Amino acid sequence: MSFAKQRAIVWGSLVAMPVAVLLAMAPGFVPVTFGAQSANSVVDLSGEWQRVRGVGGEGRAAWDLHPRAVALSDALDHWAYPKYDCVPATLPRIEADNYLKRYEQLPDRVVIFYEKDDVVRTVWLRGNNHPTPAVGDFTLQGHSVGWYEGDSLVVETTQFMWDPLGMTDGDPPIASAQQKKVTERYSREGGHIKVEVLTEDSLIFNTPVRATYEWEPAAREWLTYNCDPELARFPVQFQPSKYD
Repeated sequence: MSFAKQRAIVWGSLVAMPVAVLLAMAPGFVPVTFGAQSANSVVDLSGEWQRVRGVGGEGRAAWDLHPRAVALSDALDHWAYPKYDCVPATLPRIEADNYLKRYEQLPDRVVIFYEKDDVVRTVWLRGNNHPTPAVGDFTLQGHSVGWYEGDSLVVETTQFMWDPLGMTDGDPPIASAQQKKVTERYSREGGHIKVEVLTEDSLIFNTPVRATYEWEPAAREWLTYNCDPELARFPVQFQPSKYD
């Protein structure tokens, strides 16, 4: 057999080999194990959901508040509430609001849409080389990083800015500070979604606050919130001020 024919046979065999086999034959090759999860390990959150019950978000009476949080709560009145200027709700209180929500699960992120205040959150999934916020880069919704763990989606959110209604927007209000950290765990239980929320903020709470919410498929159409600043501010005039 000629050399040319032998070379053609060898080359044809190499082309037919799987890429993984060819890489393994290369000098100095070190196999890499990827952490990609199977489709069965990614909890399915698709669809639109409405809250059916919640436990643990009772507010000031049930929380172990730091004295400064109590003082802030006592000092604030409705005239200082950002929501009357169309400032959107944030975690953890937006999870307690009885509005619809939906999820868009992408390979590198999960986008959460809230009917309340038309809020849209992006959860950056680990392992996709997403940029991290710079020092001092605080926002109303914070910076959310997530990962799939077992049959759950875990989301950790930090980098929140100061918010007078960061914990509750009712009476009395509870603020949140830049130290706020919210950890959410989303899982499926039959046809429902269970959301466990752990909120930490050393300037506001002496001990972390836990809450659990359950969501079922939405039974109504999604509504556009579309806050109007003039209409949002209108009810304040009927609220007595603590400082008149």
